[in-house]
Amino acid sequence: MPNPSTESGHGQCGRHCKFTWICDPCQILNSTAADEIDEMLVDVKPPKPICGNVHRYRISLAIVNRMNFGHLTNQAKTFARNLRKYNWNFETGSCGNNVVIFLSRYDRQIYTSAGEAAFKVLDERCITAIYKKAKQVYFLSDYFERGLKFMVQEYKKALKEGKCSYGLHPLAAWETALIIICPILGIFVICCLCAKFCPSSSNGGSSSSQGGGGGGGGGGGGGGGGGGGGGGGGGGGC
Repeated sequence: MPNPSTESGHGQCGRHCKFTWICDPCQILNSTAADEIDEMLVDVKPPKPICGNVHRYRISLAIVNRMNFGHLTNQAKTFARNLRKYNWNFETGSCGNNVVIFLSRYDRQIYTSAGEAAFKVLDERCITAIYKKAKQVYFLSDYFERGLKFMVQEYKKALKEGKCSYGLHPLAAWETALIIICPILGIFVICCLCAKFCPSSSNGGSSSSQGGGGGGGGGGGGGGGGGGGGGGGGGGGC
């Protein structure tokens, strides 16, 4: 795969002598889409330095019609990793601030390889969640340009913000309610059991205990109700 950042690589990568971070020898992307993605790739600055004085990430794309042979998923992974680490190696020093997105169109394989620094933001959870969204909305309908543009857009957003919100699922209202209610019910049940079974140390206390025994029984019934609530919570994963 030619290096798109070199003068000789521009033409071989299908970008008509333009400065580019995309290598698309078969020109799978139309010129407009490629230009738009290239513009997005120019400046990816995080909120603070990454490694020492490194102030930007570098995202690049490699696009082919198909791979030659072998297990497709493993081959895509190996190819993307080798481009990032060895063949292209757009990282600054040994920072790991580089990302390669590899697409094999007819094999329907997409793999993202992120360097060490980039992976702190674009971890496996984040990359997988962004890819699944792109797949559902674009790739399944063969909108490769839009899918790649979406992935670059979301990667860039995460890297610039220093965090990735994809793959994080906020708790539903019922889950939050159970987290609050279950400990309260547990404490209530324990208090009811103590009121019912703990011995008293004086006659006056015994008299109170008898009167409270009825209350304790009521409390026990309340505890049973709490247990029923706990059972309902069990159906929700409490």
